[in-house]
Amino acid sequence: MQMLPALISLSTSLLFLVFLIVFFVYTCFLIYSSFKGSPYVPTKTAVLDKILKEAHFKKGMKVLELGCGDGRMLIHAVSQYGVTGYGVDINPIVLKQARWGARRLSGARIKFENKNLRDIDVGKYDIVYLFLLPQLLAKFAPKWQKESKKKTLFISHAFTIKRWEHLLEKTVSAKPYDTYFYRMK
Repeated sequence: MQMLPALISLSTSLLFLVFLIVFFVYTCFLIYSSFKGSPYVPTKTAVLDKILKEAHFKKGMKVLELGCGDGRMLIHAVSQYGVTGYGVDINPIVLKQARWGARRLSGARIKFENKNLRDIDVGKYDIVYLFLLPQLLAKFAPKWQKESKKKTLFISHAFTIKRWEHLLEKTVSAKPYDTYFYRMK
């Protein structure tokens, strides 16, 4: 009987230790992705609904999300609009969340990968959704413009894309960030 309190104390200590380790690893990956220029900041569902409605998705469109985080935008777009989604993020922890969230979707209409932005060719996508910091947008905008096909829609949540002012189609206002729609010519 005297062993029971000791076992409970040991079990509690081990659970707390596991929690600390998981929390530490998760925090390290969040810091890592922030240093790489793409911190994980989830977008609220109501804001996503507004953005996706304005994008005028059509069934069968191919949608790429760069900096997809937990994949909520793509999961929502695939389930609500019947598009095919491909999400890329540098943080493997949030990608696990994305894959977990996408499990309920039928078929292979959505895929998430851990890749670097420089390794992604945007040329085969109808819509490219971005939630990246301004320095990454500026760095990759020339590459994206060169690779993208005519009429590709780029949706940049929160930040404008420098030197793409002539491609700006519309701005969707929502708190806390506006969203900018750019159409390739």
